[in-house]
Amino acid sequence: MTTLIVEHRLRPGWKLADGQKPEESTPGAERFRVAVDPGKEAKLVVAEVSPGTAQLRVGDVTDALILQLSASGVSADDLQRALRPVLEKKAELSAIDRRLGELNAERARIVEDQQRLRENMKALRGSAEEKQLLQRYTRQLDEQEDRLIALQQEVLDVTARRATAAGELARLIAAVSFEWTAR
Repeated sequence: MTTLIVEHRLRPGWKLADGQKPEESTPGAERFRVAVDPGKEAKLVVAEVSPGTAQLRVGDVTDALILQLSASGVSADDLQRALRPVLEKKAELSAIDRRLGELNAERARIVEDQQRLRENMKALRGSAEEKQLLQRYTRQLDEQEDRLIALQQEVLDVTARRATAAGELARLIAAVSFEWTAR
């Protein structure tokens, strides 16, 4: 059996992958020892990795991208684990936005109904049932005003919750990190 020394030049920005153990190292190369039988061939695979970062916009993450990353060495489970808090916070933020939309729509309906009631009150002048209808319309307006005040406070509360959730989402997005070795 013959021992062959194979010298592998070092490349800037690259390092040997885990499990690669050179026999000796110099500033410009790694040397590997390979045993070869006379008249036979031997194969030496030197695996290298280039540490780096990849940036993904969380809003751009799709199932297709997860599959593509999985094919390049990213564990789909690790990726989902890293992104789960972000996706949950995005869902919470969407629910808050939906609630704000509902509150604003309710407020718009009340304002529209109040306009209708006021127009009806103007049209009643001089009619026989004026007093009774005015009392009813006034009672409705009072109830709606109370609801508008409550809605205004609820909108303020939900808006504050939204700002908090948006800040938490930004923090979670900034904290997303995972490592993989590209194949």
